[in-house]
Amino acid sequence: MLNTFRRASWAVLALPFLTACATGPTGSAGRVAIDGDLREWGHGVVTSADGDSLYFRFSPGEEMTLQATNETTRLVFDLDNDPSTGKQLVGPPDVGTLGVDLEVLFSPPLSEIDPEVARRVIDRRIQRGQPASAFTGGMEAFVYSGGVLTRHKHGDIGFLAGPTYAAKYFEARIDRHAPTLAGTGIDLAGSARGIVLVTGGNGEVLRYSDPMVFTMPDLAAPQAVEVGLPAQPEGTIRVMSMNVLHGKPIENPEPFARLIKAIKPDVILLQEADDMTNESLESWLSEYVGVLPSKHAWAAGVQGLEGGVGSWDAAAAPDLGVAIATPHLVTREFAEPVVIADPETGRDRTVRAVFAQVSTPRGDVLACSTHLKCCGSAGSREDEIRITEVGAINRRYAEIAAALASESGENEEARLIGGDMNLVGSRAPIDLLARGLGDHGRDLQPAPTPALGTNAWYTWRDDSNEFGPGRLDWILIGDAKVVQSFSLDTRLIDPAVLAECGIEPGDGAVSDHLPVVVDLKPN
Repeated sequence: MLNTFRRASWAVLALPFLTACATGPTGSAGRVAIDGDLREWGHGVVTSADGDSLYFRFSPGEEMTLQATNETTRLVFDLDNDPSTGKQLVGPPDVGTLGVDLEVLFSPPLSEIDPEVARRVIDRRIQRGQPASAFTGGMEAFVYSGGVLTRHKHGDIGFLAGPTYAAKYFEARIDRHAPTLAGTGIDLAGSARGIVLVTGGNGEVLRYSDPMVFTMPDLAAPQAVEVGLPAQPEGTIRVMSMNVLHGKPIENPEPFARLIKAIKPDVILLQEADDMTNESLESWLSEYVGVLPSKHAWAAGVQGLEGGVGSWDAAAAPDLGVAIATPHLVTREFAEPVVIADPETGRDRTVRAVFAQVSTPRGDVLACSTHLKCCGSAGSREDEIRITEVGAINRRYAEIAAALASESGENEEARLIGGDMNLVGSRAPIDLLARGLGDHGRDLQPAPTPALGTNAWYTWRDDSNEFGPGRLDWILIGDAKVVQSFSLDTRLIDPAVLAECGIEPGDGAVSDHLPVVVDLKPN
Protein backbone atom coordinates (compact mmCIF):
# COMPACT_ATOMS: atom_id res chain seq x y z
CA MET A 1 0.00 0.00 0.00
CA LEU A 2 1.02 3.62 -0.37
CA ASN A 3 1.35 6.08 2.42
CA THR A 4 1.13 9.85 2.46
CA PHE A 5 3.12 12.27 4.60
CA ARG A 6 1.09 14.69 6.73
CA ARG A 7 2.99 17.01 9.08
CA ALA A 8 5.04 14.90 11.49
CA SER A 9 3.24 11.59 11.22
CA TRP A 10 2.97 8.91 8.56
CA ALA A 11 -0.69 8.35 7.69
CA VAL A 12 -1.75 5.32 5.68
CA LEU A 13 -3.49 5.88 2.37
CA ALA A 14 -4.92 2.51 1.37
CA LEU A 15 -4.24 1.69 -2.28
CA PRO A 16 -4.04 -1.72 -3.97
CA PHE A 17 -1.06 -3.44 -5.58
CA LEU A 18 1.93 -2.51 -3.41
CA THR A 19 1.21 -4.71 -0.44
CA ALA A 20 3.72 -4.96 2.38
CA CYS A 21 6.89 -6.94 1.72
CA ALA A 22 5.29 -9.10 -0.99
CA THR A 23 7.81 -11.03 -3.05
CA GLY A 24 7.48 -13.27 -6.08
CA PRO A 25 8.88 -16.78 -6.12
CA THR A 26 12.19 -17.29 -7.89
CA GLY A 27 11.61 -18.13 -11.53
CA SER A 28 8.15 -16.57 -11.83
CA ALA A 29 9.67 -13.70 -13.82
CA GLY A 30 9.60 -15.90 -16.88
CA ARG A 31 5.90 -15.14 -17.08
CA VAL A 32 6.40 -11.36 -16.77
CA ALA A 33 6.30 -9.31 -19.95
CA ILE A 34 7.23 -5.65 -19.58
CA ASP A 35 4.26 -4.54 -21.66
CA GLY A 36 2.31 -2.37 -19.20
CA ASP A 37 -0.34 -5.08 -18.73
CA LEU A 38 -0.04 -6.32 -15.15
CA ARG A 39 -2.57 -9.13 -15.31
CA GLU A 40 0.10 -11.85 -15.31
CA TRP A 41 1.27 -10.90 -11.82
CA GLY A 42 -0.09 -13.13 -9.07
CA HIS A 43 -2.20 -11.72 -6.28
CA GLY A 44 0.00 -9.89 -3.78
CA VAL A 45 3.18 -10.51 -5.81
CA VAL A 46 5.11 -7.31 -6.57
CA THR A 47 8.67 -8.54 -7.17
CA SER A 48 10.38 -11.35 -9.00
CA ALA A 49 13.88 -12.20 -10.18
CA ASP A 50 15.68 -14.59 -12.46
CA GLY A 51 19.30 -15.07 -13.47
CA ASP A 52 19.20 -12.03 -15.74
CA SER A 53 16.85 -9.41 -14.32
CA LEU A 54 14.94 -7.99 -11.40
CA TYR A 55 11.23 -7.41 -12.07
CA PHE A 56 8.78 -5.40 -10.02
CA ARG A 57 5.51 -3.55 -10.22
CA PHE A 58 4.67 -0.30 -8.49
CA SER A 59 2.34 2.67 -8.32
CA PRO A 60 3.17 6.36 -7.84
CA GLY A 61 -0.21 6.63 -6.10
CA GLU A 62 -1.92 8.59 -8.85
CA GLU A 63 -2.47 8.14 -12.58
CA MET A 64 0.35 9.93 -14.38
CA THR A 65 2.91 9.82 -17.16
CA LEU A 66 6.01 8.89 -15.18
CA GLN A 67 8.53 10.71 -17.35
CA ALA A 68 6.58 13.96 -17.66
CA THR A 69 5.05 15.18 -14.41
CA ASN A 70 5.52 17.76 -11.67
CA GLU A 71 6.49 15.15 -9.10
CA THR A 72 9.47 12.82 -8.92
CA THR A 73 8.84 9.11 -8.58
CA ARG A 74 11.93 7.55 -6.99
CA LEU A 75 12.67 3.83 -7.08
CA VAL A 76 15.14 3.23 -4.27
CA PHE A 77 17.10 -0.04 -3.99
CA ASP A 78 19.41 -1.63 -1.43
CA LEU A 79 20.76 -4.25 -3.83
CA ASP A 80 23.03 -6.06 -1.37
CA ASN A 81 20.53 -5.76 1.49
CA ASP A 82 23.25 -4.18 3.63
CA PRO A 83 22.39 -0.91 5.44
CA SER A 84 26.10 -0.17 5.96
CA THR A 85 26.85 0.18 2.23
CA GLY A 86 25.51 2.73 -0.21
CA LYS A 87 23.88 6.01 0.79
CA GLN A 88 21.52 6.83 3.62
CA LEU A 89 18.41 8.72 2.52
CA VAL A 90 16.16 10.82 4.69
CA GLY A 91 12.50 9.85 4.61
CA PRO A 92 10.00 7.44 6.13
CA PRO A 93 11.28 4.92 8.67
CA ASP A 94 11.78 2.11 6.16
CA VAL A 95 14.03 4.29 4.01
CA GLY A 96 16.40 4.80 6.92
CA THR A 97 17.04 1.05 7.10
CA LEU A 98 18.29 0.91 3.49
CA GLY A 99 21.85 1.29 2.33
CA VAL A 100 20.89 2.74 -1.04
CA ASP A 101 22.96 1.40 -3.94
CA LEU A 102 20.66 2.51 -6.77
CA GLU A 103 18.05 5.21 -7.19
CA VAL A 104 15.98 5.60 -10.37
CA LEU A 105 14.26 8.97 -10.76
CA PHE A 106 11.32 9.62 -13.10
CA SER A 107 10.86 13.34 -13.87
CA PRO A 108 13.88 14.25 -11.74
CA PRO A 109 14.09 17.73 -10.20
CA LEU A 110 16.39 20.18 -11.96
CA SER A 111 18.28 20.59 -8.70
CA GLU A 112 19.48 16.96 -8.80
CA ILE A 113 20.55 16.54 -12.41
CA ASP A 114 23.79 17.72 -13.99
CA PRO A 115 23.87 21.56 -13.71
CA GLU A 116 24.80 22.02 -17.36
CA VAL A 117 21.90 19.83 -18.48
CA ALA A 118 19.55 21.72 -16.15
CA ARG A 119 20.67 25.03 -17.66
CA ARG A 120 19.93 23.77 -21.18
CA VAL A 121 16.47 22.58 -20.09
CA ILE A 122 15.67 26.00 -18.61
CA ASP A 123 16.97 27.85 -21.69
CA ARG A 124 14.94 25.62 -24.00
CA ARG A 125 11.75 26.27 -22.05
CA ILE A 126 12.35 30.02 -22.19
CA GLN A 127 12.95 29.88 -25.96
CA ARG A 128 9.75 27.89 -26.50
CA GLY A 129 7.66 30.03 -24.18
CA GLN A 130 6.96 27.06 -21.93
CA PRO A 131 6.06 27.51 -18.25
CA ALA A 132 8.79 27.19 -15.67
CA SER A 133 8.98 23.94 -13.69
CA ALA A 134 11.22 22.53 -10.98
CA PHE A 135 11.30 19.21 -12.85
CA THR A 136 12.65 17.91 -16.12
CA GLY A 137 11.27 15.13 -18.30
CA GLY A 138 12.72 11.66 -18.66
CA MET A 139 14.57 9.64 -16.09
CA GLU A 140 17.98 9.37 -14.46
CA ALA A 141 19.76 6.70 -12.43
CA PHE A 142 22.04 7.37 -9.46
CA VAL A 143 24.48 4.64 -8.44
CA TYR A 144 26.12 4.91 -5.02
CA SER A 145 29.31 2.85 -4.71
CA GLY A 146 32.31 3.34 -2.45
CA GLY A 147 30.89 6.60 -1.19
CA VAL A 148 30.75 8.03 -4.71
CA LEU A 149 27.60 9.02 -6.62
CA THR A 150 27.61 8.54 -10.39
CA ARG A 151 24.79 9.59 -12.74
CA HIS A 152 23.67 7.31 -15.54
CA LYS A 153 21.15 6.91 -18.36
CA HIS A 154 18.54 4.16 -18.40
CA GLY A 155 20.61 2.10 -20.83
CA ASP A 156 23.50 1.86 -18.37
CA ILE A 157 21.37 -0.21 -15.99
CA GLY A 158 19.24 -1.98 -18.61
CA PHE A 159 16.12 -0.32 -17.26
CA LEU A 160 12.72 -0.64 -18.92
CA ALA A 161 9.27 0.29 -17.60
CA GLY A 162 5.77 0.19 -19.02
CA PRO A 163 3.36 1.45 -20.04
CA THR A 164 4.71 4.58 -21.70
CA TYR A 165 1.33 6.30 -21.46
CA ALA A 166 -0.31 7.58 -18.27
CA ALA A 167 -1.32 4.88 -15.81
CA LYS A 168 -1.70 4.24 -12.11
CA TYR A 169 0.31 1.01 -12.07
CA PHE A 170 3.58 0.18 -13.81
CA GLU A 171 5.98 -2.71 -14.15
CA ALA A 172 9.73 -2.51 -14.67
CA ARG A 173 12.95 -4.45 -15.16
CA ILE A 174 16.61 -3.92 -14.20
CA ASP A 175 19.44 -5.83 -15.89
CA ARG A 176 21.55 -7.82 -13.40
CA HIS A 177 24.37 -7.98 -15.97
CA ALA A 178 24.72 -4.18 -16.28
CA PRO A 179 28.43 -3.31 -15.82
CA THR A 180 27.40 -0.05 -14.14
CA LEU A 181 25.85 -2.06 -11.30
CA ALA A 182 28.79 -4.41 -10.76
CA GLY A 183 29.70 -4.55 -7.09
CA THR A 184 26.32 -3.34 -5.83
CA GLY A 185 25.15 -6.88 -5.01
CA ILE A 186 22.67 -7.23 -7.86
CA ASP A 187 24.95 -9.79 -9.50
CA LEU A 188 24.98 -12.09 -6.46
CA ALA A 189 22.51 -14.65 -5.20
CA GLY A 190 20.73 -13.38 -2.12
CA SER A 191 18.15 -10.77 -1.29
CA ALA A 192 17.56 -7.12 -2.08
CA ARG A 193 15.10 -4.52 -0.87
CA GLY A 194 13.48 -1.46 -2.37
CA ILE A 195 10.92 1.24 -1.78
CA VAL A 196 9.02 3.76 -3.90
CA LEU A 197 9.01 7.44 -2.92
CA VAL A 198 7.15 10.30 -4.57
CA THR A 199 8.73 13.67 -3.79
CA GLY A 200 7.91 17.29 -4.50
CA GLY A 201 10.01 20.16 -5.81
CA ASN A 202 11.83 20.67 -2.51
CA GLY A 203 12.51 16.98 -2.01
CA GLU A 204 9.65 16.54 0.47
CA VAL A 205 8.13 13.06 0.55
CA LEU A 206 4.53 13.13 -0.66
CA ARG A 207 3.83 9.39 -0.79
CA TYR A 208 5.77 6.20 -0.20
CA SER A 209 5.30 2.47 -0.48
CA ASP A 210 5.80 -0.48 1.78
CA PRO A 211 9.21 -2.13 1.26
CA MET A 212 9.71 -4.50 -1.66
CA VAL A 213 11.79 -7.64 -1.12
CA PHE A 214 13.61 -9.52 -3.91
CA THR A 215 14.94 -13.08 -3.78
CA MET A 216 17.72 -13.36 -6.35
CA PRO A 217 19.02 -16.67 -7.72
CA ASP A 218 22.54 -17.15 -9.06
CA LEU A 219 23.46 -14.87 -11.94
CA ALA A 220 23.05 -16.50 -15.35
CA ALA A 221 25.71 -16.33 -18.03
CA PRO A 222 24.94 -13.39 -20.36
CA GLN A 223 23.68 -14.52 -23.74
CA ALA A 224 22.70 -12.80 -26.95
CA VAL A 225 19.28 -13.63 -28.34
CA GLU A 226 19.71 -16.55 -30.72
CA VAL A 227 16.25 -16.37 -32.26
CA GLY A 228 16.48 -15.79 -36.00
CA LEU A 229 14.13 -13.62 -38.01
CA PRO A 230 10.89 -15.62 -38.19
CA ALA A 231 9.78 -16.80 -41.60
CA GLN A 232 6.46 -15.47 -42.84
CA PRO A 233 3.76 -18.11 -42.24
CA GLU A 234 1.93 -19.49 -45.23
CA GLY A 235 -1.23 -17.63 -46.19
CA THR A 236 -0.36 -14.40 -44.36
CA ILE A 237 0.26 -10.79 -45.28
CA ARG A 238 3.45 -9.36 -43.75
CA VAL A 239 3.27 -5.72 -42.64
CA MET A 240 6.26 -3.64 -41.58
CA SER A 241 6.06 -0.19 -39.99
CA MET A 242 9.02 2.07 -39.21
CA ASN A 243 9.80 5.68 -38.43
CA VAL A 244 12.93 6.23 -40.53
CA LEU A 245 14.26 9.32 -38.71
CA HIS A 246 13.97 12.44 -40.85
CA GLY A 247 14.43 10.84 -44.26
CA LYS A 248 17.60 9.01 -43.25
CA PRO A 249 17.22 6.31 -45.95
CA ILE A 250 18.26 8.94 -48.50
CA GLU A 251 21.63 9.64 -46.83
CA ASN A 252 22.22 6.15 -45.43
CA PRO A 253 20.29 3.66 -47.55
CA GLU A 254 22.11 0.38 -46.88
CA PRO A 255 20.86 -0.45 -43.34
CA PHE A 256 17.23 0.23 -44.26
CA ALA A 257 17.59 -1.79 -47.46
CA ARG A 258 19.07 -4.75 -45.54
CA LEU A 259 16.18 -4.68 -43.06
CA ILE A 260 13.55 -4.63 -45.82
CA LYS A 261 15.29 -7.41 -47.77
CA ALA A 262 15.42 -9.59 -44.65
CA ILE A 263 11.87 -8.89 -43.44
CA LYS A 264 10.33 -9.16 -46.95
CA PRO A 265 7.13 -7.22 -46.23
CA ASP A 266 4.02 -7.17 -48.39
CA VAL A 267 3.05 -3.75 -47.04
CA ILE A 268 5.43 -1.10 -45.66
CA LEU A 269 4.23 1.82 -43.54
CA LEU A 270 6.77 4.63 -43.21
CA GLN A 271 6.95 7.74 -41.05
CA GLU A 272 9.48 10.58 -41.33
CA ALA A 273 10.08 9.56 -44.95
CA ASP A 274 10.64 13.27 -45.46
CA ASP A 275 10.39 14.67 -49.00
CA MET A 276 9.82 11.23 -50.53
CA THR A 277 7.27 11.30 -53.36
CA ASN A 278 5.58 8.29 -54.92
CA GLU A 279 8.19 8.29 -57.66
CA SER A 280 11.27 8.85 -55.49
CA LEU A 281 10.23 6.20 -52.96
CA GLU A 282 9.50 3.69 -55.70
CA SER A 283 12.87 4.48 -57.26
CA TRP A 284 14.68 4.14 -53.92
CA LEU A 285 13.10 0.74 -53.25
CA SER A 286 13.84 -0.49 -56.76
CA GLU A 287 17.48 0.64 -56.56
CA TYR A 288 18.44 -0.40 -53.03
CA VAL A 289 16.05 -3.27 -52.23
CA GLY A 290 15.25 -4.57 -55.68
CA VAL A 291 13.40 -7.84 -56.16
CA LEU A 292 11.81 -9.63 -53.22
CA PRO A 293 11.50 -13.28 -54.28
CA SER A 294 7.91 -14.49 -54.77
CA LYS A 295 6.50 -11.05 -53.91
CA HIS A 296 7.43 -9.36 -57.17
CA ALA A 297 6.84 -12.53 -59.15
CA TRP A 298 3.18 -12.47 -58.14
CA ALA A 299 2.75 -8.79 -58.93
CA ALA A 300 4.36 -9.09 -62.36
CA GLY A 301 2.93 -12.45 -63.32
CA VAL A 302 -0.60 -12.20 -61.95
CA GLN A 303 -1.37 -8.51 -62.01
CA GLY A 304 1.06 -7.29 -64.68
CA LEU A 305 2.81 -4.65 -62.55
CA GLU A 306 3.86 -1.74 -64.73
CA GLY A 307 7.64 -1.47 -64.91
CA GLY A 308 8.29 -5.20 -64.70
CA VAL A 309 9.71 -7.48 -62.02
CA GLY A 310 11.52 -5.53 -59.28
CA SER A 311 9.34 -2.45 -59.48
CA TRP A 312 7.60 -1.09 -56.40
CA ASP A 313 4.37 0.81 -55.84
CA ALA A 314 4.00 3.62 -53.31
CA ALA A 315 1.58 6.21 -51.98
CA ALA A 316 3.47 9.02 -50.26
CA ALA A 317 2.71 12.41 -48.75
CA PRO A 318 6.14 14.09 -49.02
CA ASP A 319 5.22 17.20 -47.03
CA LEU A 320 3.99 15.00 -44.15
CA GLY A 321 6.66 12.30 -44.23
CA VAL A 322 4.18 9.40 -44.25
CA ALA A 323 4.05 6.74 -46.94
CA ILE A 324 2.80 3.28 -47.87
CA ALA A 325 4.83 1.03 -50.18
CA THR A 326 4.48 -2.49 -51.54
CA PRO A 327 6.19 -4.92 -53.91
CA HIS A 328 2.64 -5.69 -55.11
CA LEU A 329 0.10 -3.07 -56.21
CA VAL A 330 -1.30 0.15 -54.82
CA THR A 331 -4.71 -0.10 -56.45
CA ARG A 332 -6.17 3.06 -54.92
CA GLU A 333 -4.53 6.08 -53.31
CA PHE A 334 -6.53 8.55 -51.23
CA ALA A 335 -4.51 11.73 -51.32
CA GLU A 336 -6.90 14.33 -49.90
CA PRO A 337 -5.29 15.68 -46.71
CA VAL A 338 -6.88 15.27 -43.30
CA VAL A 339 -7.16 18.69 -41.66
CA ILE A 340 -8.11 19.50 -38.08
CA ALA A 341 -8.45 22.65 -36.02
CA ASP A 342 -5.73 22.98 -33.39
CA PRO A 343 -7.53 22.52 -30.03
CA GLU A 344 -5.69 25.51 -28.55
CA THR A 345 -5.28 28.01 -31.41
CA GLY A 346 -8.13 26.98 -33.71
CA ARG A 347 -5.75 27.13 -36.68
CA ASP A 348 -5.75 24.41 -39.32
CA ARG A 349 -3.33 21.53 -38.85
CA THR A 350 -2.73 18.87 -41.46
CA VAL A 351 -2.62 15.42 -39.90
CA ARG A 352 0.31 13.21 -40.86
CA ALA A 353 -1.65 10.35 -42.41
CA VAL A 354 -1.82 8.65 -45.81
CA PHE A 355 -4.33 6.03 -47.00
CA ALA A 356 -4.14 3.42 -49.76
CA GLN A 357 -5.69 0.18 -50.91
CA VAL A 358 -3.00 -2.43 -51.51
CA SER A 359 -3.57 -5.59 -53.52
CA THR A 360 -1.56 -8.63 -52.33
CA PRO A 361 -1.58 -12.36 -53.14
CA ARG A 362 -3.75 -12.89 -50.04
CA GLY A 363 -6.25 -10.17 -50.81
CA ASP A 364 -6.76 -6.42 -50.58
CA VAL A 365 -5.67 -4.36 -47.58
CA LEU A 366 -6.97 -0.92 -46.67
CA ALA A 367 -3.91 0.65 -45.03
CA CYS A 368 -3.13 3.88 -43.25
CA SER A 369 0.32 5.08 -42.19
CA THR A 370 0.24 7.82 -39.58
CA HIS A 371 2.54 9.86 -37.37
CA LEU A 372 0.70 11.48 -34.48
CA LYS A 373 1.71 14.63 -32.61
CA CYS A 374 4.80 14.24 -30.46
CA CYS A 375 5.49 14.80 -26.79
CA GLY A 376 3.52 16.12 -23.84
CA SER A 377 1.77 14.17 -21.11
CA ALA A 378 -1.78 13.18 -20.22
CA GLY A 379 -4.06 16.23 -20.53
CA SER A 380 -1.41 18.35 -22.24
CA ARG A 381 -1.97 20.37 -25.41
CA GLU A 382 0.00 17.73 -27.32
CA ASP A 383 -2.26 14.99 -26.00
CA GLU A 384 -5.36 16.97 -26.96
CA ILE A 385 -3.96 17.34 -30.49
CA ARG A 386 -3.33 13.58 -30.72
CA ILE A 387 -6.90 12.88 -29.65
CA THR A 388 -8.25 15.32 -32.23
CA GLU A 389 -5.98 13.81 -34.90
CA VAL A 390 -7.15 10.25 -34.32
CA GLY A 391 -10.77 11.31 -34.41
CA ALA A 392 -10.21 12.78 -37.88
CA ILE A 393 -8.22 9.76 -39.08
CA ASN A 394 -10.91 7.41 -37.80
CA ARG A 395 -13.63 9.31 -39.67
CA ARG A 396 -11.63 9.45 -42.91
CA TYR A 397 -10.78 5.75 -42.74
CA ALA A 398 -14.44 4.87 -42.15
CA GLU A 399 -15.49 7.03 -45.12
CA ILE A 400 -12.95 5.37 -47.41
CA ALA A 401 -13.90 1.86 -46.25
CA ALA A 402 -17.58 2.59 -46.81
CA ALA A 403 -16.95 4.00 -50.29
CA LEU A 404 -14.85 0.99 -51.33
CA ALA A 405 -17.43 -1.44 -49.97
CA SER A 406 -20.18 0.39 -51.86
CA GLU A 407 -18.22 0.13 -55.12
CA SER A 408 -17.25 -3.53 -54.83
CA GLY A 409 -20.06 -4.89 -52.69
CA GLU A 410 -17.62 -6.42 -50.22
CA ASN A 411 -14.99 -5.43 -47.67
CA GLU A 412 -11.23 -5.75 -47.96
CA GLU A 413 -9.60 -8.93 -46.70
CA ALA A 414 -7.81 -6.92 -43.98
CA ARG A 415 -7.74 -3.45 -42.49
CA LEU A 416 -4.81 -1.85 -40.73
CA ILE A 417 -3.58 1.44 -39.31
CA GLY A 418 0.00 1.69 -38.16
CA GLY A 419 2.77 4.08 -37.39
CA ASP A 420 4.41 6.26 -34.79
CA MET A 421 1.58 6.99 -32.36
CA ASN A 422 3.74 8.91 -29.85
CA LEU A 423 1.68 7.43 -27.03
CA VAL A 424 3.32 9.34 -24.18
CA GLY A 425 0.23 11.08 -22.78
CA SER A 426 -3.05 9.27 -22.25
CA ARG A 427 -3.95 5.92 -23.80
CA ALA A 428 -7.07 7.49 -25.34
CA PRO A 429 -5.59 8.10 -28.84
CA ILE A 430 -4.96 4.42 -29.56
CA ASP A 431 -8.41 3.37 -28.33
CA LEU A 432 -10.23 6.14 -30.22
CA LEU A 433 -8.29 5.43 -33.39
CA ALA A 434 -9.32 1.76 -33.34
CA ARG A 435 -12.98 2.35 -32.58
CA GLY A 436 -15.52 0.78 -34.94
CA LEU A 437 -13.24 0.39 -37.98
CA GLY A 438 -13.40 -3.39 -38.26
CA ASP A 439 -16.01 -5.55 -39.95
CA HIS A 440 -19.54 -5.06 -38.54
CA GLY A 441 -18.37 -2.11 -36.46
CA ARG A 442 -15.86 -4.05 -34.40
CA ASP A 443 -12.78 -2.23 -33.11
CA LEU A 444 -9.39 -2.76 -34.67
CA GLN A 445 -7.04 -4.64 -32.34
CA PRO A 446 -3.44 -3.73 -31.50
CA ALA A 447 -0.93 -6.38 -32.49
CA PRO A 448 1.40 -7.51 -29.69
CA THR A 449 4.94 -6.47 -30.63
CA PRO A 450 7.60 -7.51 -28.07
CA ALA A 451 11.22 -7.09 -29.09
CA LEU A 452 12.10 -10.32 -30.89
CA GLY A 453 13.29 -13.04 -28.54
CA THR A 454 12.54 -11.07 -25.35
CA ASN A 455 9.73 -10.27 -22.92
CA ALA A 456 10.29 -6.52 -23.37
CA TRP A 457 7.74 -4.46 -25.28
CA TYR A 458 9.30 -1.35 -26.77
CA THR A 459 9.57 0.11 -30.26
CA TRP A 460 11.60 3.24 -29.49
CA ARG A 461 15.07 3.22 -27.95
CA ASP A 462 17.79 5.83 -27.70
CA ASP A 463 20.34 5.00 -25.03
CA SER A 464 21.75 8.54 -25.10
CA ASN A 465 18.35 10.12 -24.46
CA GLU A 466 16.93 11.09 -21.07
CA PHE A 467 13.69 9.24 -21.91
CA GLY A 468 13.62 5.48 -21.46
CA PRO A 469 12.58 2.94 -24.11
CA GLY A 470 8.87 2.85 -24.85
CA ARG A 471 6.15 1.48 -27.04
CA LEU A 472 5.49 4.42 -29.35
CA ASP A 473 4.75 2.48 -32.55
CA TRP A 474 1.56 0.45 -32.92
CA ILE A 475 -0.17 -1.53 -35.67
CA LEU A 476 -3.94 -1.94 -35.39
CA ILE A 477 -5.52 -4.86 -37.26
CA GLY A 478 -9.08 -5.60 -38.33
CA ASP A 479 -10.84 -8.40 -40.23
CA ALA A 480 -7.73 -10.55 -39.86
CA LYS A 481 -5.94 -12.74 -37.33
CA VAL A 482 -2.47 -11.83 -36.07
CA VAL A 483 -0.38 -14.98 -36.55
CA GLN A 484 2.91 -13.55 -35.27
CA SER A 485 4.26 -10.07 -34.52
CA PHE A 486 7.35 -8.45 -33.06
CA SER A 487 9.67 -5.46 -33.10
CA LEU A 488 13.27 -6.00 -34.21
CA ASP A 489 16.15 -4.71 -32.09
CA THR A 490 19.22 -6.09 -33.85
CA ARG A 491 21.48 -4.99 -30.95
CA LEU A 492 20.06 -7.85 -28.86
CA ILE A 493 20.53 -10.65 -31.38
CA ASP A 494 23.58 -12.85 -31.89
CA PRO A 495 25.57 -11.33 -34.80
CA ALA A 496 26.04 -14.77 -36.35
CA VAL A 497 22.27 -15.25 -36.45
CA LEU A 498 21.83 -11.79 -37.98
CA ALA A 499 24.45 -12.53 -40.63
CA GLU A 500 22.43 -15.51 -41.81
CA CYS A 501 19.56 -13.07 -42.43
CA GLY A 502 21.77 -10.53 -44.23
CA ILE A 503 21.50 -8.01 -41.37
CA GLU A 504 24.28 -6.24 -39.47
CA PRO A 505 24.12 -5.71 -35.67
CA GLY A 506 23.72 -1.94 -35.91
CA ASP A 507 20.99 -1.97 -38.55
CA GLY A 508 18.18 -1.82 -36.01
CA ALA A 509 19.74 1.32 -34.50
CA VAL A 510 19.80 3.24 -37.78
CA SER A 511 16.68 5.00 -36.44
CA ASP A 512 15.57 5.54 -32.86
CA HIS A 513 12.43 3.58 -33.83
CA LEU A 514 12.56 -0.16 -34.45
CA PRO A 515 10.96 -1.98 -37.38
CA VAL A 516 7.61 -3.38 -36.23
CA VAL A 517 6.42 -6.50 -38.05
CA VAL A 518 3.00 -8.18 -38.11
CA ASP A 519 1.98 -11.30 -40.04
CA LEU A 520 -1.78 -11.26 -40.41
CA LYS A 521 -4.11 -13.83 -41.92
CA PRO A 522 -7.39 -12.60 -43.41
CA ASN A 523 -10.46 -14.11 -41.77
